[in-house]
Amino acid sequence: IYGNIYIKGNNKALVGYNSSSSAKELIKIDGSNVVQIAEGSASNFGGGSTFAGNITLSGSSTTRYLFLNSGGNGGVWQEGNYELRFGTNDTERMKIEGDGTVVMNGALQPAGNVSGGGYLKGNQIGVGKTPDSGWEFDGETSSGNFNMRLKATAANQGARLVMDSHSGDMGRITFESGGSQKSEIRGTIGDESLKFYTNNANLA
Repeated sequence: IYGNIYIKGNNKALVGYNSSSSAKELIKIDGSNVVQIAEGSASNFGGGSTFAGNITLSGSSTTRYLFLNSGGNGGVWQEGNYELRFGTNDTERMKIEGDGTVVMNGALQPAGNVSGGGYLKGNQIGVGKTPDSGWEFDGETSSGNFNMRLKATAANQGARLVMDSHSGDMGRITFESGGSQKSEIRGTIGDESLKFYTNNANLA
């Protein structure tokens, strides 16, 4: 494409002509010094490009995407020891901290499996539901049984469930039906006993 540079009003543009001799605006710098490329169509950068400021994908009612089509691995890379942030509705929703910790400010609702080599940390964890207030771990299923298993597969290793209560309280396993308590096993701290209850009556 061969073209020339012309100035029209507050706009500065590089214009070229295609094979049918129709004008094609290639690059335009408007009165606000915003650079527009290829009249809104797709633009390709054959080599590496460096931008000193922000890159904004704008559109009043049009979906905008950032595509990586390299034929190999791609990514968003933060070279310094700083956070990499992601947001919606002009609000931060997730960030990757400089040490690799992932922090999410909303609910995590995965459609597939979630795996990792570290640990999962949160104030509340819900399985199959949004956790109710006052419950750090809250699970629910509307179809079939709700199963939870602790399994150790290595030799001479066991599965352990530890309830470490404050000296003023106790450990409890409560059995309910429809939200109504039916029986309970209590491990009290003071006399180091294990007691069994039905209808709030001590049986042993």
